Formats: sequence, C-alpha cells, structure tokens
Amino acid sequence: MNAPPETLHSLLIERASRTPDKVAYTYLHDRGERRELTFAQLSREAHGLAARLGELEVAGRPVLLPLEQPTEYVIGFFACLLAGAVPTSAAPLQRPRLSATADQLGAIAADCGAEFAIGSERAITMVEKERERLPALGTLRWICIAERGNGVTTPPAGPEAIAYLQYTSGSTDRPKAVALPHRSLLGNLESLRQALRLSAETRMVTWLPLSHDMGFVAPVLQPVNLGCSTFFLSPTSFLVRPVRWLRAIQEHRGTLSAAPNFAYELTARRVGPAERVGLDLSSWTHAVNGAEPVRAESMARFAEAFAAAGFRAESFAPSYGMAEMTCMATCGARPSGPVVRRFDRVRLEEGRAVAAAATGSQDGDDRVSCGRPVAGTRVEIVHPETRRSLEEGEVGEIWLAGPSVGRGYYTRAAETATTFGGRLEDDSGTEFLRTGDLGFLLGGELFVSGRLKDLIIVRGRNYLPHDIEATAARSHPVLAPDAAAAFSVDTPDGEGLAVVQEVATVRGVDCDAVTEAVKAALARQHGLRPHVVALLEPGGLPKTTSGKVRRRACRAALDEGRLERALSITLTGPAPSRDA
Repeated sequence: MNAPPETLHSLLIERASRTPDKVAYTYLHDRGERRELTFAQLSREAHGLAARLGELEVAGRPVLLPLEQPTEYVIGFFACLLAGAVPTSAAPLQRPRLSATADQLGAIAADCGAEFAIGSERAITMVEKERERLPALGTLRWICIAERGNGVTTPPAGPEAIAYLQYTSGSTDRPKAVALPHRSLLGNLESLRQALRLSAETRMVTWLPLSHDMGFVAPVLQPVNLGCSTFFLSPTSFLVRPVRWLRAIQEHRGTLSAAPNFAYELTARRVGPAERVGLDLSSWTHAVNGAEPVRAESMARFAEAFAAAGFRAESFAPSYGMAEMTCMATCGARPSGPVVRRFDRVRLEEGRAVAAAATGSQDGDDRVSCGRPVAGTRVEIVHPETRRSLEEGEVGEIWLAGPSVGRGYYTRAAETATTFGGRLEDDSGTEFLRTGDLGFLLGGELFVSGRLKDLIIVRGRNYLPHDIEATAARSHPVLAPDAAAAFSVDTPDGEGLAVVQEVATVRGVDCDAVTEAVKAALARQHGLRPHVVALLEPGGLPKTTSGKVRRRACRAALDEGRLERALSITLTGPAPSRDA
C-alpha cells in the first residue's frame, strides 16, 4: 500500500490519475458562461505553466497570485508548487480602483520580497498601459497565466516545506504573510473533512475572495484531497445580487457553502419574496458561518426567510478560525443545529460567563457557540498577562495548538515569537498561537467574545465592541446591520466611546433623530454615553475583504478628519485627543 501524499502537488498528481475526467472546478460567470476544469486538465495546465516558471528560476521564491478568475487561480497555485515556488495570496487588480489595488499589491510584494506575479492577459495589458501611474508595482515581473514551457522538474519538497503564503486580512493590524507548510494545510483538510463530514460527493458553492483563507482552503484544496467539486461565483456577483448565491446552490445542488455573518444578514434583507419564489435550498446541509462574530439573530432571520425554500436552521455550522490556524479551529456543525445561550451582560463584562437565568437578569446577551475544537486542535482560555489557564466560564484570550497552526509570519521573526510562541504559566513545553481574541469555554464548546486589543474600557469597566455595535445597529430601523464600529477615543476626562455606523439608505434620513436613537440605546443597554456618534452612507465603513470591520482604520480616519462618506458626526463633549 502506497504512503499517503505529503505535499499538495503530489496530492494533485494522485487525484488526476484516479479521477481524471471528473469536473473539479466550475466558474459561473454572471453572463451565464461557464469555465470548467477537470482534474486531468488542471494537472496538464499546471505542469505546463510550471515548466515556464522553472525556466525563470523561481524555485524557493514567493510568486504573487492576483488572479480574478478562479480556475486560473487554481492553475497558478499548483503551477507554483510544481515549480518549487511559493504561491502567495493577493487580491486582483480592479480597474475602478486601480491605484488602490495596485498599492495593496505593491505593499505585499515589498513585504515578502516577491519579484514575480502571475496575471491574466487582460490584467497584464492594463498594467503595461498604466505603469507610469502605478509606481507601487515597481519592477514586479508579470507572467501570463497562458504561458507554457517545455518539461518540468519539480524540486523535492517535504511536509515541512512552505506550501503557501496566506496574507491576513489586516482587520486589527497591517497584513502579514502566514507561512503555511504542507503539513498544516493537509492536517486542516482532514480536520475539515471530519468536522463537516465531507466526501467525494460534496458540492461546494462559494463567492468568497480566493485571497482570503476561508475562500481558499476548502474550495480550492478539498477537491484534490477528496475528489469533490467546487462552483465559484465572483464576490461582486454576490454583492450586487445576493440571490445569485442561492440560485447557484439550487442549480448545482450545493451541499456546503460558507460565508461571514454579514452575508447571511445581507441576503435575508435583500432577497425579497418575489426572488424567493421557486428557490430550493434543500440540498444545503452545511451553511458555515465564520470569519467574523456569529450572531444568533442573523441566523434566525436567514432561517425564517428561506424556510419555505427548504433551508433548515439545523444546517448552520458556526465556526472559528484564522489564517494563522490555516482556516478552521472549531466547528459547531451538529444535527441539532447551533447552540445559542443567554448570559448575564454585567457578569460577562466582569469576565465571567453566567447564564442570565441563574442571576435573574433581564439584561442578557445571546452568544453562539462556535463548537468544539476540530481533530488535533487544542484550545485554551488564558489570562493574557499571567499566562494562567482559566477555568470553564472565565473570559480570557483564546490560545490554539495543533498541527494546523502555521509556521509563523514570513520574514518576521520577532512577531512570530510573540504570536506563535505562547507558553502557559506551567510551561508544559507546548507552544500556542496567541489569537488576540477573547472567549470562554463551556462544556467543551468555544464562545467568542471579541478582540483583546479592541477592548473598550470606560470608567474602569470593560466593554466588548461587538456588543456595542449590535446595540447601535438595532437602535433605529434606518441603520444597517453588521455595519458599525465601536472603539475608544481619548478625551479630557479619560477614555471615551466612539460609534461609527452606516445607514441602510440615505433617502429621508433624519441624522439628528437617528443619532439620538443610538445614544438612547447605548445608555439603556450599557449605561454608556458615547463621546462621538458618526453616521455614514452605505458602504462607507472600512472593512476587510471578508467583511470584518476595520476598527483601527476607522478610528484613524475619524481622528485625522478623513472619515469618508460621512453624513453627520456628532460630538457630545470636547474633540477626541489626536495623541491617541
């Protein structure tokens, strides 16, 4: 019996020999066109491009993948592996935002030292025409996805070799490249298989950006691992018309589709009764909800909206993960559906999860379990300063250990030591990934509270920004859900609260009335008087590609007077200090 493959490209070679004619990837274009790729075609195309990369001597060097078309991205990724290069995630250039996306690509190239990028013929032509006004791209050398060479010799690689550089979304800091060895990726694929009961019959449907870990690991890698199929839509296709996501699931009998919480909320709001007619979502057995705080009310709204279409609330699978952990660390998939529990708000803010019923509190918070650790993963809740492992129900920093944890940050030894070298007070020898997230364990299940660095402290009391944002968004019907940022600002009286919130529509908005509604809700629910309330037009809030709110970017924009698309900014006291 042959040993199982230890690298991703050897996995592809084996898959192409076992099921060569099965369609692995299908790109569903908005115009109705399709681009299909069988395992045999993928192997042939990737080997041809790898031969060209080998001629350019890219072995051991990062190669950027700013490819928009998913099947091209998959070919580019495996070609890099076959050539011994290190494929590196990157968002594609976009003509409407060419300068901004070029700046992002240039920053990634400078950070990891990449000299090569694989692009489509259209993208390369655009770069050549506009090169003079795209200085951020420097001397980056472009390789067309259609280029082919003669013969390929794949340098040897073992399970500890770097397979991929996955850039973090930058939701709380500047983006960093996580070095993921083959071992970590293969380990997480197996964990996902077990947690979500995946098989060769699994049919994934996704619109998530391929440059994001949630949009890459399962949709791109599980087909070569299990022989299953993935159907891709573009992120823009979903955002313009969310019903396209649901229709793709219906047409292709999708069984697994993952998205951030905001996507379920957006779809429930924007897909009206007329578009729901005829929908059949009965094949959708695993609706993974992750990449940002999972909200019970969003899942309930989605389940109610599409119950008549055959969607079952039990299909929801709340999860928790991050690029540093390859993708998923815990998963709440279960036949009975998600676990939602209500906790005493005050006790939670004091660092202890206590059921609201146990205290008789009418002021409670609903929290969604993100499930149990996936196979091979260890989760500890730790006091971030003493490094003491906390008891069940105590709120602390989430620490992770296991084979799915990445090697560290590429070329950043100091940050790697800090983030990937966590050791408990008793120093058992195990090194943990310090996530910077707050949470607690109950009955072996993980409940995520918020970000450690985003904690807001007002008059000595801790507040989680997610809670404040949820209260603000619910305070007035014109406000958009999952589109608020709460953060601290320095005031003459100490630390104060700022809330920046999008409206769902600008038509007929009374900014003064909406601001007063936000202030009243925060006073009623949290006993807080915000120092700043800013209202933004739709789409004005800084977010990552996965929909996470970029609180630090929002705070910086407010502080520097460059908050874009602001309808109103209301101060309830002296202006925030610019020395924050």
